[in-house]
Amino acid sequence: MATSVMMSSLSLKPSQLSVEKTGSVRSLPSLARPTSFKVEASGVKKIKTDTPFGTGGGMNLRDGKDASGRKPTGKGVYQYVDKYGANVDGYSPIYDRNEWSESGDRYAGGTTGLLIWAVTLAGILGGGALLVYSTIAGILERGEHFLFTAQSALGKLRSHLVYIIHISILYYLYM
Repeated sequence: MATSVMMSSLSLKPSQLSVEKTGSVRSLPSLARPTSFKVEASGVKKIKTDTPFGTGGGMNLRDGKDASGRKPTGKGVYQYVDKYGANVDGYSPIYDRNEWSESGDRYAGGTTGLLIWAVTLAGILGGGALLVYSTIAGILERGEHFLFTAQSALGKLRSHLVYIIHISILYYLYM
């Protein structure tokens, strides 16, 4: 038996893989199309603000230094105040005195904003509770008891851990 297996393995020869190339190869059409579309800047347009944000205005620095202790040079986002009429924050300011409350005592959104916030929070919590309820209801509908299902899952986990420990010990002993 061993001789026949050895003889058959000796008689096997690797075959050459041949790929024929045909003259016409069909491929997917290209998605890139030639176009004359060109993106260009429209020129410098200055915006008008009452007070520009940053070191150009609206930013009072104690002792003329920023938070890191350096004197501002007018670089960074502040370098565009002369070119565009405002700093970068002038186009989309993070802080605007007209929109924020003077003190932190009242919510600037008012009663409507608080109501919208409360409805959103209730919807998120209610949706989560509905998902938990529907999962438990599905388990109970199939006739399974929830605790029994949890116990059987823990039992399976324990048996898998015991199996892994046994394999590890055998590997350590015989390798």
